[in-house]
Amino acid sequence: MSNASDFVIENGILKEYHGSGGDVVIPDNVKAFGSTPVFCDFWNPFSLTLSNNMSACFDDVLSQGLSVMNIPAGTEFRCSYCGPNHSSFYAMLKEINVATDNPSCASDNGILYSKDMTILYACPAAHEGAVVIPDTVTTIGPHAFDGCTLLKEIVIPASVSEIGERAFMDCKALSKVVLQSEKTKIGVESFLRCGKLTTAGLIGTLKGKGYSFEFPWAKEIPENAFSGMNKLKKVVLPETVKSIGKNAFKGCKGLEEINLPENVKCDKKTFKDCKNLTV
Repeated sequence: MSNASDFVIENGILKEYHGSGGDVVIPDNVKAFGSTPVFCDFWNPFSLTLSNNMSACFDDVLSQGLSVMNIPAGTEFRCSYCGPNHSSFYAMLKEINVATDNPSCASDNGILYSKDMTILYACPAAHEGAVVIPDTVTTIGPHAFDGCTLLKEIVIPASVSEIGERAFMDCKALSKVVLQSEKTKIGVESFLRCGKLTTAGLIGTLKGKGYSFEFPWAKEIPENAFSGMNKLKKVVLPETVKSIGKNAFKGCKGLEEINLPENVKCDKKTFKDCKNLTV
């Protein structure tokens, strides 16, 4: 446990930390971080409990060694639509824990959400175990799962209406995605460089075998649906599909095989940068 002498505090601003890591608890007389991140020099895993009276955000706490972040009830944690995973400083972060009576945000199984559990802000990059998204969630924020290299499978509930751009980028172990609602809006490059997502087909098809990416669209493939899935090799579309939206397969550089239903309408940019595909 840290000591008060480990911190340099001026007028409620945390300027420096000179402790040895471990369980670091910021004193309650700290109101905010200074302009220079004070934990950048820590590479060994340590946990951090924020002050019960401070305002903070991810950009205030940049450290290679941060493994657990605890957000007390009195902390005003400023969430944003871009979580910590786009920054290599958070590569070791396993869990974010929020006190149940915190008015700013909430957590479930170490994942950060809005207070009302409708927005999933961030799944820590080193988070282990299965991720079950609550059916209260309507939005998965940009970069929310970016760099979660231990994530293997996820079912996106029908309650989710929007997936932010690059939300699952670089989830290299992600081998199965089940998207349950045809109304979900897919952000650009949501599954960029997800190397194990190689085949896609209608949800429930080939039961027992399945595809690595199961989608619900039977009549229309929306714009950006597969944008940036550069390892995707094969897509099987149901014969009921009548139209395919703009940039639906943009950047699918590995795509080699797709069946186009008779009389299907495609945007002129549907297959932009699909270098290995002839249609």
